[in-house]
Amino acid sequence: MFGGSPTSLATIGILAMLLAHVQMQVVPTEAVWLWLFMIESVIVARALFYLAWLRLPARFPTPTWLRYFRIGTVATGVAWGLASFMIFPASDIPHQAILSFALAGVTAGAVSTYGIDLIAVLGYCIPLLLPLIWRLFTQNTHVGSTMAAMVVLFMMFVLASARRQQRNMLENIALRNEAEAGKNMLQQKESALELLSERLTALIEAIPDAIFFKDGKGRWLITNEPAKHLFKLHGFAWRGKTERELAEARPEFRTLHETCLIEDEEAWRSGKLTLFQEYVQGDDGRKHEFEVRKMPVFDSAGNRMALVVIGRDITERRAAEQELRIAAAVFEVQEGVVIVDVQDRILRVNRAFTLLTGFSHEEVIGQSPSILRSDRHDALFYQQMREKLQLDGVWQGEIWHRCKDGSTHPHWLTISAIKGGDGQVVSYIGTFSDITLYKEAEQEINKLAYFDQLTNLPNRRLLLDRLQQALVSSDRHRLYGAILFIDLDNFKTLNDTRGHDVGDQLLKEVGRRLEYCVRDEDTVARLGGDEFVVMLENLSAEASQAAIYAEIVGAKVKDVLNQPYHLDELEHHTSPSIGISLFLGNVETVEDLLKHADAAMYQAKQSGRNMICFFDPTMQTTLEARIRLEQELRQALPQQQLQLYFQPQVNVDRHLVGAEVLLRWKHPERGLVSPAEFIPVAEETGLIVQIGFWVMQMACTQLKKWENRPDLKHLRLAVNVSARQFRQADFVEQVERVLDLTGVNPGMLELELTESLVLDDVTDTIEKMQALKARGVSFSMDDFGTGHSSLAQLKRLPLNQVKIDQSFVRDIDMDANDAAIVQTIIAMTETLGLGVIAEGVETETQLEFLKRNGCPLFQGYLFGRPVPLETFEKNFVEA
Repeated sequence: MFGGSPTSLATIGILAMLLAHVQMQVVPTEAVWLWLFMIESVIVARALFYLAWLRLPARFPTPTWLRYFRIGTVATGVAWGLASFMIFPASDIPHQAILSFALAGVTAGAVSTYGIDLIAVLGYCIPLLLPLIWRLFTQNTHVGSTMAAMVVLFMMFVLASARRQQRNMLENIALRNEAEAGKNMLQQKESALELLSERLTALIEAIPDAIFFKDGKGRWLITNEPAKHLFKLHGFAWRGKTERELAEARPEFRTLHETCLIEDEEAWRSGKLTLFQEYVQGDDGRKHEFEVRKMPVFDSAGNRMALVVIGRDITERRAAEQELRIAAAVFEVQEGVVIVDVQDRILRVNRAFTLLTGFSHEEVIGQSPSILRSDRHDALFYQQMREKLQLDGVWQGEIWHRCKDGSTHPHWLTISAIKGGDGQVVSYIGTFSDITLYKEAEQEINKLAYFDQLTNLPNRRLLLDRLQQALVSSDRHRLYGAILFIDLDNFKTLNDTRGHDVGDQLLKEVGRRLEYCVRDEDTVARLGGDEFVVMLENLSAEASQAAIYAEIVGAKVKDVLNQPYHLDELEHHTSPSIGISLFLGNVETVEDLLKHADAAMYQAKQSGRNMICFFDPTMQTTLEARIRLEQELRQALPQQQLQLYFQPQVNVDRHLVGAEVLLRWKHPERGLVSPAEFIPVAEETGLIVQIGFWVMQMACTQLKKWENRPDLKHLRLAVNVSARQFRQADFVEQVERVLDLTGVNPGMLELELTESLVLDDVTDTIEKMQALKARGVSFSMDDFGTGHSSLAQLKRLPLNQVKIDQSFVRDIDMDANDAAIVQTIIAMTETLGLGVIAEGVETETQLEFLKRNGCPLFQGYLFGRPVPLETFEKNFVEA
């Protein structure tokens, strides 16, 4: 507070002198000078306090100096308050307003400067504003009483703002203290990690197995002595090198390093502990087999951090196992056992095999193991199994076997190759056990671990996992997603009054309704209690559009959850508070995203509950602007703010033959709103249907009026039809109703359909066009050439004319491709017997080219811009 004194004192000093200068015109000079002397005296006294505070050796807050500060602020407030007595012009309302404005500004400045201490604010503002209120009120005039009431409201608002500002400042101070404590804790943890690293190094060196530690990019960082001996690393600079670099530097180990590189990648992809077999030429010349365990380590974001590799020499163990394998096979065990020769014929099975599969010993001997194959695995699965056996001599994994009765069961199968004295494979032995109960238990465990038991929705753990995947996908495709944090308002009251059983029924129903509101690819999760989260993916590449989509879903959720609930015999009403946070890529952690959405949800609750709030203020602003535009657009038609503009269409002699009707919105405050701004909103909200038929009715009404004028009755009007309007089931009936009501000649009305609209549902389009064409209405395909229509489709459509898109006309005299496209379109329409009109004609050069190539009709700025009806009739028809 003392630190901000120089700026504060200088500001109020200057303001006091400016106010004194102004009031001298209407108040006795002696009173003004006396008041100015008092206020400047208080400023000087407070400045001396500030200088004394600067000389303190340690500027910690103490009660004494806080008291000094409060005394100074109260004195300043009193001095400003005396202005309402000493320099208050009793009969001059403008100077009263100037004084009120100055005092209000000083008060507002005090809130921002002294906001940390509510007492100082009260001591400053109350003695400053109360005299002004009294003086204004005692004027006994309507203006004075009104100004007094306004100052009272202002004072109440200022004091409320001061309270909020003090709370925010105290919270910020607490957060800074917490951050400092976290920094100290981090330093302590770093020291503990250093000690732990030293101990781990000692432990690694004590292990007889070869141990390697690689970073996320495959660089060797740590090895113990057995590893150094195995790879002959003494005297070689191996640290920081990858397997590829080591293979290039040491050709004698190239094969081994390349094998390690392949296995490392396989371990990374598996994401869990993976076993491998590797062979190394020992110092004795023998080939040693190593059992290698590789464990990948990832960070919280799923990025590769480290790979731990442990290699154990199992050469002797393998030799012993090979001697015992055949002998062990003859023993009856609980697992099914089958021995197969290299010709893929079954040699022997045990009793457990027959119990598990239903096949007897006699039925399988001499048969191929393929009699157990089910349709659960494709050819690639068995191919990889064979390749693994050929490479490593062993394969194990989960497999589905078809039993004799046709049923399939999951088994855990291990296949081992048995080699003879010459090292060649002589047979294979497979052992398997039924893991049906294990699979069922695994599914149950997975359900318990990842799904909420009450609503069967994903729980927090599964949500975090999916959200992490969504962040990766968002980063890859650069598409925004959104988190909707939903909390039920007053849920605790229902639980306390009706019991937890009724509360559980409500939560189940809320979960079902939320799933109804979203797409299949979206996620609905329950975090616990009455908190739910909806995760939306792949919304848009534009943040503003993504925010709009998220708000649309949020509004749908709010509407659905506001519907009554029938819980037993109780009809219950509740509402949600919804917070929304957008995300793009891995910029933020999943926890931070949930915190942001949670914070926005609490803001929704503080705003009155049953609200939707965005965490991002920019998106909130965009959303509010769109909502405001939508609300105003809903009033545009009933308040007659929409207006038709007409752009002329001419023939080769520049004689007027018709016009295209274009919609404009003349807003009372915004002025003329661009169609590019409000038409998309009308499309999204469905207002385009109502507006479109209004445009058609106005156009037909105008055509009917022109019928009575000889100079205008030959004019045709082209009306654009939106896709949403055209897809209405009763579109044909609506148009016919307009024709009947206005009594217009249908032959003078031309409906323009875009190429993409026409091709969306060709069959439905043709039926509607033929029905209206039977009434005499003609059709034109707008923006022709920008879509993907074919000649076959074009022949089927009952069109009267096509309109060459302005994107081709714009560069027709400079771009050979555009010129060729236009020539082709004109030639094609002549062949199909269709009319053609070119839009966007702006230069004489473009016009001459189009004439030269046989285009009969034109539209563009060269002939006239879109104008209101009066201007159109005056400028074009009369001319």
